[in-house]
Amino acid sequence: MGNTESVGLRIRLDWSSARGDDEVAQAGLLLNGQVIVDIRTKAVENMPIKLYVSGKEGVAMKARKRGGKMEFTEMENVFFSRMIQLRAFPGRRRIGKGVYAVPFAVLLPRTLPSSLNLGKNRDRNGRFEIAYNLKVKMGREYTHDMPFNVKAAPLPSSTKSQWSLPTQYRMNPVIGPAGSSGNIVVGAMVQNHSVGRGDNLAIFLACRNDSGIDIKCIEIQIVEYVRWTLGKIQDTKDTYSVLKSVKSLALPSSCKPCSNSEIGKRSPKALNRYCLEELKRRHEPVFITVP
Repeated sequence: MGNTESVGLRIRLDWSSARGDDEVAQAGLLLNGQVIVDIRTKAVENMPIKLYVSGKEGVAMKARKRGGKMEFTEMENVFFSRMIQLRAFPGRRRIGKGVYAVPFAVLLPRTLPSSLNLGKNRDRNGRFEIAYNLKVKMGREYTHDMPFNVKAAPLPSSTKSQWSLPTQYRMNPVIGPAGSSGNIVVGAMVQNHSVGRGDNLAIFLACRNDSGIDIKCIEIQIVEYVRWTLGKIQDTKDTYSVLKSVKSLALPSSCKPCSNSEIGKRSPKALNRYCLEELKRRHEPVFITVP
């Protein structure tokens, strides 16, 4: 922080207008705060105070170099940078001992992505991060850095649904009569295909059970998919992480098992048709909040 014996700098952000998560800035809104200047000993020369706001992405992963050898490579890219000259002490040549608060407001672009940090073991799995930082400089000698988190702007309102076409699964009993084997068809639809973190996701399920096996419950997972690309090398890596898991969900009543005399009597095409018709009726939605 420079010469801490004479001048101290720190940044204090105002989260009173924060929406959703506490202490998370939102893209598209103002980031408000104060630079705290602590003159600790005696008056100092009035020096310009500059505030720098930046966002960067960093990738670290094993990539194939010339000759085919795999090496661990790291790359960074600054995708957002802004400097603000703060009007702190106009008309004064020197600043007396004391603590001063210099306000600032920065409009964050709506296009900024959310903060992200994936991968901790750099030797095995690599690392990917999107990080934001505030830096204040007073003259050339005094500086202070402060990281902060950003969440993406809300997605535009949309009511376009997204379908997952019915998929057939062969059901074979682990125990019990072999004659209860058969197919089960499961389909799903989300009411709005465009949702963000903190939004409710409405999921409609449909099922047709052509087996004698009683399926008690299912599990729904929200999975985040990220593809990393290492600059000009163009090596890529895909990662998946489960953001949320909702267990012990009951399937619709149409997923009850068949009687022994009905097992295997319906064609795959008929099962699919029944499933699609049920999805169109949009009965009994399951609501899950995206973390």
